[in-house]
Amino acid sequence: MLKKTALAIFYSLHIFMFMACDSNNVTENPSITSSKNTEANEFHQNIISHTLEINTTEGVLSEADLSNFADSLGDARIVGLGEQTHGAGSVFTLKTQLIKYLHEHHDFDVFILESGMFDVKNIWQQAQAGKRIKDIAPDNIFYMYAKTTEVTPLFDYINEQLVSDEPLIMVGFDSQHTGGISNKGLVKALTETVNQSAMDISQGEEWPLFSNQIQQVLDVDRTRFESGAEELFFQQLNDLQQMFLTDTDLDVADSRFWYRITKGLEAQAKRQWKIADNRSEEMGENIKYWAEQYPDKKIIVWAHTWHLTRDGNYQVNAGQVVAKAYGEQYFMAHFTGATGEYLDFVTMKNKAILTHDNNSFESLLNDNITEDIGFLNLRLLNKDNEKTVEKGTLMFSNDYQQTLPAKQWPTFFDGIFFIKNIEAASFQE
Repeated sequence: MLKKTALAIFYSLHIFMFMACDSNNVTENPSITSSKNTEANEFHQNIISHTLEINTTEGVLSEADLSNFADSLGDARIVGLGEQTHGAGSVFTLKTQLIKYLHEHHDFDVFILESGMFDVKNIWQQAQAGKRIKDIAPDNIFYMYAKTTEVTPLFDYINEQLVSDEPLIMVGFDSQHTGGISNKGLVKALTETVNQSAMDISQGEEWPLFSNQIQQVLDVDRTRFESGAEELFFQQLNDLQQMFLTDTDLDVADSRFWYRITKGLEAQAKRQWKIADNRSEEMGENIKYWAEQYPDKKIIVWAHTWHLTRDGNYQVNAGQVVAKAYGEQYFMAHFTGATGEYLDFVTMKNKAILTHDNNSFESLLNDNITEDIGFLNLRLLNKDNEKTVEKGTLMFSNDYQQTLPAKQWPTFFDGIFFIKNIEAASFQE
């Protein structure tokens, strides 16, 4: 497993600014400026009137309010729960409660986490055999999920639900393989799978070198091979992919899984070697794969907002792939907040949330809703508000610093959760 700092930098490479971010509207003042003139602004009034306030008593969300939120999802089969940063504990806690509620009351029975497909599949198998997920997660699941006190209760819940009639099935969808399970066991498992094929290429003289090259990718070695060796490496990966698609001697479900794994290896190598970066696009294909594996189940996806937005901006991302495949059956929820701080997962230091002027979405809800948490369904807002969108209203889009104007919210999001005060994640070494 990589050292935490190196892995943090590797993960942080996927976080890009959204289009039309306006840094001139961001200040260093950690307090929110009051927004008192909303009566004159029809758009702001519509935001307030469409915001569902969610009551919280001693940290527990109102079941009635959660029911209203779930009803607003309509016929959505796949719900993406984003996060601006991997270090906001309040967001982790809220997402955990949402997942529990949707599973218990609305038949969302598959949970897809931003961590490696191979690693999480192995963890799920160990959980079914009686192991505790939170014990296996460190060094195998992305560390900001594996080692924060706000996320581990979700792992406990998944373990508890294993004995129920409808367990919450946990899978991963990251196309890069950075967990310890992958590092130690993926090449061996791949070789064993290839051995079962009539086209068994693992007995060829090129396999030892090829498998060693795969291990170099898993080690996050950024040293590129010589041009001829590199070309041969990608050709061999392509041959494997075609074998998994066509070889009838292999179990269909198993071969499709390994097809996705080898597509991920290809994407990971190209990303590490700065040839191309389609990590997030392949993550979207992985979500489609899991949706096909569980055709009768509804799905919750947990990941960084950038991966889940309906439009990938200048690069195809997972949300764009899923939105194209499932249309309105995909619902993407963004999370933002007015004040507080988050844990920067690269520096591992708390960082204050920046704020902008009193025309912000965060200021508006901070001043005009009673509860600490609110939810705005943009689909309903847009339906009733087609002619009143005010271009100047801004909302945090990434790291509670970059902002996005209101006219672009529907391009990326379907709904927005607002938390008045964000608390940093509690990381446990």
